[in-house]
Amino acid sequence: MGEAMLELYCDSFPVVPHHLTLDLDESFDRGEQELRKFNAYYDDWGFLPIHIFDTSGRLVLSVLREASTPSGREILTLVKRVVGHIRERFPRVRIRLRGDSHYACPEVMRWCEANGLEYIFGLSGNSTLAARVQALEARTGARYAARRATTPTGFKLRRYKDFQGGAKSWNCTRRIGSKSDPTGSIPATSSPT
Repeated sequence: MGEAMLELYCDSFPVVPHHLTLDLDESFDRGEQELRKFNAYYDDWGFLPIHIFDTSGRLVLSVLREASTPSGREILTLVKRVVGHIRERFPRVRIRLRGDSHYACPEVMRWCEANGLEYIFGLSGNSTLAARVQALEARTGARYAARRATTPTGFKLRRYKDFQGGAKSWNCTRRIGSKSDPTGSIPATSSPT
């Protein structure tokens, strides 16, 4: 069924695409089905299928799976399968992957870098990342407070910072970007540019 979904997706293009951005995500599927598992985050029994969409919202592939966070090996297997199929059909297409922090596995990032894929993955916050963006958050908060005092209507304030950094499991440094707004900062890593 996965092969058929990938074929239908590739067949949906009237012309060969130059660039594809693929979003990896999952959704919890509650239920009483056989082979379901308990997921502590959702505090319920069910499945946690992975879905891949492109930026136009078209479904590329959906994979039914147990209700646990996918391992790096599982994610890499899925990414290789999808990218391999798309590149068979469109050999020159540039592909970018986007996903939450549990998709930011060292083996997935290394494979993307070795195979010419761009990526943007969220990173789980930690004290090291928090220290790197502390000054940016303080300045953003101060600007927001000053502007809020003089602006009667709602507004948004966002600031960005990027730097080189790395987790011990990466064995290298990568570009890390952070978006800061008055509600906090969101770290992410992306492929080298």
